[in-house]
Amino acid sequence: MKGDSYWEKLSKEKPLPSMKKPCEDCAIVYGFYTSHANELLKQPKDIQEKVMKTWFCHNHPDRCCKGLDEYINEEGMRRNESGS
Repeated sequence: MKGDSYWEKLSKEKPLPSMKKPCEDCAIVYGFYTSHANELLKQPKDIQEKVMKTWFCHNHPDRCCKGLDEYINEEGMRRNESGS
């Protein structure tokens, strides 16, 4: 039997409350972890949405990262527009 993927496992974690905006030194905004975020973009939309709610903020680990939420939404729209 095949196990759950890395992203599927994360999608089953307890959702965290969201930040209202990205932190001033948000790791995603400054380009850290964008390779992971880009891999998340390859997953189905429902997995993306669930994982975004579990991806913790590096300054406030009890909340999910608003920078990731904005990155996924903006990058996803850009990729849809360009057809990639």
